[in-house]
Amino acid sequence: MDIPAPPGTKVSPEAWALLTDDNDPDNPLSELIAHIRINELWDAHRDYIVAEWVARRPGTRPNRWWLTDEDGKPRLRQQVGGMQYVAYDSWCGAPRIVSGRPVSNETAVFESQAGYLLRNSLLHLGELERLTPTDFLPFEFAIPAECFSG
Repeated sequence: MDIPAPPGTKVSPEAWALLTDDNDPDNPLSELIAHIRINELWDAHRDYIVAEWVARRPGTRPNRWWLTDEDGKPRLRQQVGGMQYVAYDSWCGAPRIVSGRPVSNETAVFESQAGYLLRNSLLHLGELERLTPTDFLPFEFAIPAECFSG
């Protein structure tokens, strides 16, 4: 994504990458930052990060934005079809699939990020005009076999 930190900001490159979804998940420093300072850093830089993100990727938000709403609850996109699925973990408001696991022929379908933002009146001024019908297509994925029985 490469969103530069605001001028004068004293945040390590690793922390900034974690805030803007540009981190290396295999970097142990990212995990340390995540547990120690990530909420503090997000609170301090959320408005800037989201504004820069929207300028580059309208109709979406970084994962950190999805993790908590104003009430401290995760934001979750509505499931609009497919096999009923309850996520134990999510990425950008939709269930996260762990790579390397066996996959079934079942699918779950969730609203797009843009659909969620529009439905909840969370689009920024001028953002809707920059979106296309494709941005509102549902998100579909195969469900790992161990997530259901029978």
